[in-house]
Amino acid sequence: MIELKNNPAGNFFLLAGPCVIEGEEMAMRIAERVVKITEALQIPYVFKGSYRKANRSRLDSFTGIGDEKALKVLRKVHETFGVPTVTDIHSADEAAMAAEYVDVLQIPAFLCRQTDLLVAAAKTGKTINIKKGQFLSPLAMQFAADKVVELVKKDGKTYVVINDYAKVRELFGELLAEIQRIKSTGDYDAARKLVEAYAVKVDPELHAEVLERYKKLNLAPYKGFVNPKYEAVTDADGNITDITVTYDEGYAEQMLRYSKDYSVLPSVNN
Repeated sequence: MIELKNNPAGNFFLLAGPCVIEGEEMAMRIAERVVKITEALQIPYVFKGSYRKANRSRLDSFTGIGDEKALKVLRKVHETFGVPTVTDIHSADEAAMAAEYVDVLQIPAFLCRQTDLLVAAAKTGKTINIKKGQFLSPLAMQFAADKVVELVKKDGKTYVVINDYAKVRELFGELLAEIQRIKSTGDYDAARKLVEAYAVKVDPELHAEVLERYKKLNLAPYKGFVNPKYEAVTDADGNITDITVTYDEGYAEQMLRYSKDYSVLPSVNN
């Protein structure tokens, strides 16, 4: 557990610093300035600086001054100003190395579902900050934190492995409850956020794999759900006393019944 200065003040805590460590002088100057501001405002502060940037859009972009050199700068910031430090890691074999120099290990957003990386970070005993990928809903981030569900690669295929069925049911219950709340209250902003931050974003690499595997099945790309059939049981006064549930209706029969019972158009057009 890291110790934060000014924590009893009840303020938000701040992770701030250079995107990547470009040198000792710059890092120390930034740390000194931000520490002075956060001390004055009683804000708990963690100095952030990546020792190496692995997610660059150009091959010739600056990535760092060298792993060990940059990590030593982060350690000096901690020793000089007495504030915790945090840095990104990008692969499992970086976790133990970075943990020797910093207080917090940060998982980049696009790596938040990498099981081996999360496990390696946790094994160091350091505090872990998992950044939320834009393709995940806030509720889904609990899966990443707890590794309740993980994606495992085997023989070139991705499989979903459930490690804790009880927790899965609990999390899906929370998700369904939130969806029902949105529908019942007409919370447009929450609905939009849920769709735009979760429903329409997919992992492009996993999507491509699924499409390729599905293509080999040579099946039409159409899916349908068969719902149970609910019928009300009433007493002599017409009051509903029970609901019967049956599962003997086929897909085609159910769709025809839905179109007949709930269609706004007439069954026969004159």
